[in-house]
Amino acid sequence: MAEVGDGVRGVKVGDRVAVHLSIGCMRCEYCRAGYIQQCAEWRCLGFDVDGGDADYLVIPDTNCLVLPPELSYEAGALIVDNFGTQFHTQKRLGVSGIGVTAVIGIGPMGASAILIAKARGACVIAVDVVDHRLALAERLGADYVVNSVGGGGLEEILAITNGRGVEKAIDCSGNPAGENLALDAAAKLGKVAFVGECPAVSVNPSEQFIRKELDVIGAWVWPIFEYEEILRFLLQHRIAIESTVSDRYDLAQAPEAFDRVERRLAEKAMFVWD
Repeated sequence: MAEVGDGVRGVKVGDRVAVHLSIGCMRCEYCRAGYIQQCAEWRCLGFDVDGGDADYLVIPDTNCLVLPPELSYEAGALIVDNFGTQFHTQKRLGVSGIGVTAVIGIGPMGASAILIAKARGACVIAVDVVDHRLALAERLGADYVVNSVGGGGLEEILAITNGRGVEKAIDCSGNPAGENLALDAAAKLGKVAFVGECPAVSVNPSEQFIRKELDVIGAWVWPIFEYEEILRFLLQHRIAIESTVSDRYDLAQAPEAFDRVERRLAEKAMFVWD
């Protein structure tokens, strides 16, 4: 924290902070409940409001989340993005050591999902169509990896689970094939989360979730009130979430960084400052 304005409370110059990305009116029922992302006036730092990829940014004091000394700035950046979202998603799903969890799409969000699911005690099946992503999943602790290229993967998941399917399925791909696989791979009475965003997908509600009595949820930005709980979880389980960062750049390398991400040569790129 380089400077604070008049009336700022809770943070001071010199504090190390992470930045919650959601800005709301702070008066409506959703903001007051901590679900700022549901505010009718919601805006996102770095998208709707200037604040990303810069040496300095101006933010409301309510968005400043003080980082404990044990955590790096990289960890802070990941907490407010992938890690926070996955923590909230898996808390809602009740991911645990009872049963099997499938994570579909091992990009940055899926990589975070594996770390959290393993810390919660789950047996994890990681699914993707890219071999180097599946290799990352193995390094992060996935118990099984499945290549679903060509729309496959279901038979292998059923073989792993002795025909039952998985108790929890989390789609991080935002791909219609991935979302359908999550529904198909889920066991009866299981739970499915859609985290990856997709403009349109065709499903068969009767066969894929009504008659299986699935709980299907959408999961987006995490509520700000969970920050301290996320910190406790991260520190208690000693999760090295920095291991999900594939590439690091200084700000002058921004064109190269965005080009590599666009061409899928970098999975989770991060700008770092000395």
